Amino acid sequence: MDDGRREEQTRVAERRSTDRQVFEGRVIVEFEGLQMEGPARNVSASGVYFVAEGQARVRVRIDGETSPRDAELVRVESLGAGRFGIAVRFVD
Repeated sequence: MDDGRREEQTRVAERRSTDRQVFEGRVIVEFEGLQMEGPARNVSASGVYFVAEGQARVRVRIDGETSPRDAELVRVESLGAGRFGIAVRFVD
């Protein structure tokens, strides 16, 4: 890992309210009926960027847990090659 990335992770860690644990199990996030609406910031032939208000509620199933958990979508980022990083905040 390069120093710039390590520094970025340190800043993020300082904002976190709870400790993180390494976990390598599978996670399923269900986006049932999720619809977001908001004003566009820019548009091009390849896509559109817009800002939506409100909560994007999802349901999360985590290996080893007996019940799904309600959560709120916090961030989605493209990692390239058809992969995404998805962050959710548990609300239960």
